[in-house]
Amino acid sequence: MREILPGIFTWPWFSERNGYDFNGYLVVDGGGNVCIDPVEMDESVLEDLAREGVSRIALTNRNHFRAAARVKERTGAPVAIHPADAQFARDKGTPVDAELAHGGRVTPGECALLPDAVLDDKPALCASLRRLAALDFDALLPGDGHPVLQGGRQALERLVARLPS
Repeated sequence: MREILPGIFTWPWFSERNGYDFNGYLVVDGGGNVCIDPVEMDESVLEDLAREGVSRIALTNRNHFRAAARVKERTGAPVAIHPADAQFARDKGTPVDAELAHGGRVTPGECALLPDAVLDDKPALCASLRRLAALDFDALLPGDGHPVLQGGRQALERLVARLPS
C-alpha cells in the first residue's frame, strides 16, 4: 500500500481484461478505518490492512466485491453495500453485513464512470454525478482508473457539463 493523501492509502490491481487498474483504498479515521472497494492483493497488503485495522468494508457498487471476503476474513470487518447491490454481491460469495444508506458517511450506489452497456440506470447515475459535483472536494478516488489527487471537483464538473440533461 502507498499513501496518496494524508490518511488515504491505495493499492492497485491491473485488470488484464479491461486494460487498466482497479483500486482498493484504506481511509484511516479516528472513528474506525474504512476499506473501500478492496481489490486483489498480495499478502503484504493484506498484512498492512490487518496491522492498520479495518472497522468497515464499503463497496461502492455491485462489481466491487472483488477481495472483500478476503479482507473480512482477515480483519473481521463487516461489509456494507447499497441494498440494490447486496444480492449480487452475495451471489458472488461476498458476505454482506450492512447496507449503505443515502446521506450516510459513505456514498451508496454507483460511483463509477462506466460504459453505457454496464449501466442499469444512466439517468440516475447522471443525477448522482451532479450531486457529487456540488460537494466541496479536491481529490477524486475512483475504483477503476487513475486517482485525481488535485482538481477532482473541477474534472467532475467538466464531465457533468457534457452529460445529457
